[in-house]
Amino acid sequence: MEYRVVEHTADVALELRGGSLEGLLAAATAGVRFLHAGRKRPREEHRVSVRVEGGSPEELLVKWVNELIYFFDTRGELALEAADLRVDDERGALTAAADLSLCSIDRAGFVPRAVLKSATYHGLEVTTDAKGYLRATLVIDT
Repeated sequence: MEYRVVEHTADVALELRGGSLEGLLAAATAGVRFLHAGRKRPREEHRVSVRVEGGSPEELLVKWVNELIYFFDTRGELALEAADLRVDDERGALTAAADLSLCSIDRAGFVPRAVLKSATYHGLEVTTDAKGYLRATLVIDT
């Protein structure tokens, strides 16, 4: 699982790579955490179970990242990591479920590196590279 931040016109993009769809979502979680907090690693304060559904890997990825942004924007909580992350294919719909480790933005004592608005479908395609890793470049509106 890995991510790399890429400059993208007025937005920001994450180049993601994972050995599975779970790995791709974990990379997205780490990338969003970095965009919000930089290299700081605040301590976990609590966990919450999340579940996101999508009709394709791309839709699942966009909805997953938008859920992370939602926690930050509306609850004032930064997602640190996704524990027990699993993706199931239930009757043609993909479902991602995990226990998100969260911390309060106020208690973490940082100013966000970027104000993230929403993950987009702009040019988004989940592909498999020659080594079998899943790859995607996810553009996020800022």
